[in-house]
Amino acid sequence: MSNETIPEFVDKLRIHALTDALFVVDQAIDKGAAEAVTVDEVHPHIDAGDLVRFLESKLGVAFSGVREGIDENRLFIEALRHVRQTSGRERKVYGVQNSGACLVIAYITEILQQGYLDLNSLTLYGQP
Repeated sequence: MSNETIPEFVDKLRIHALTDALFVVDQAIDKGAAEAVTVDEVHPHIDAGDLVRFLESKLGVAFSGVREGIDENRLFIEALRHVRQTSGRERKVYGVQNSGACLVIAYITEILQQGYLDLNSLTLYGQP
């Protein structure tokens, strides 16, 4: 058994919060606003914990599932920090080198792929 500590966000971050963030960033890409955010701008805002506020102001969108002031925002930022620290170079790992919006999508996809979420928040087809 591993001695590594499990990050706090694991098993707490809800699927709805993550997919909402994907939809919001996707909306910004569709309206052409995503070009306003670079990869280099995303990193310091993840570190500072104000990424959602930054993206809302730069992209002209509004997050609901990970909005500031709710616990889900803190969990979201912690998960993004974890992915950033463990994945390394975005260009090599995700094929992203320019778009900050695409980087956020890649990080959220990594969170989903690694199962860093509350699996009980998944609504499965045919289940109550």
